[in-house]
Amino acid sequence: MISALKGIENNSRIQILCWFDEADRSALQTVPRWSETKEKLGVFALRSPMRPIPIALSTVELLKVEGNELTAGALDCRDGTPLLDIKSHINQP
Repeated sequence: MISALKGIENNSRIQILCWFDEADRSALQTVPRWSETKEKLGVFALRSPMRPIPIALSTVELLKVEGNELTAGALDCRDGTPLLDIKSHINQP
């Protein structure tokens, strides 16, 4: 196991930061898919991949650790999306 991952297996959940490299950075408002009124909302009020700073954060279940490979639950990005960081998920009381 690479040293940066040492102890990560003690976490049931982790946070993954990704760079939405294909995101439309010019869009500041969008209509959410779930909207019944079709009213545009600001991208910071949504989990839209279209944003001026396309950093994505997902909290996922850590399923398995094998060497330097992590297996996690459903991640909120496409295959091939650049990974920025992995963080332990801290449960707040």
